[in-house]
Amino acid sequence: YVLHKLKNKEQLLRTVYDNLKNEGWFFMHTFDKSDTNSKSKLTASALQKLLKSLNFKNTKVRVFSYYDNDDGHKHWHKILEAVGQK
Repeated sequence: YVLHKLKNKEQLLRTVYDNLKNEGWFFMHTFDKSDTNSKSKLTASALQKLLKSLNFKNTKVRVFSYYDNDDGHKHWHKILEAVGQK
């Protein structure tokens, strides 16, 4: 859940790509821009565009809701999920 906090998101995703075996898969979660409990500025379309620019294949990006039931939290999050292949 750190991608949304990084200034250079592309560098982390490039490292993921470089470290995958050919045709290897990745899976990641971060917070979506629509999450009112985080300061993410990342949207599904922006992430999809970034992954495509780095030559990931078979990428799928979706947003889903998750209830954070930890003590002191008790609120909903909008999670941005991405999967793809080198």
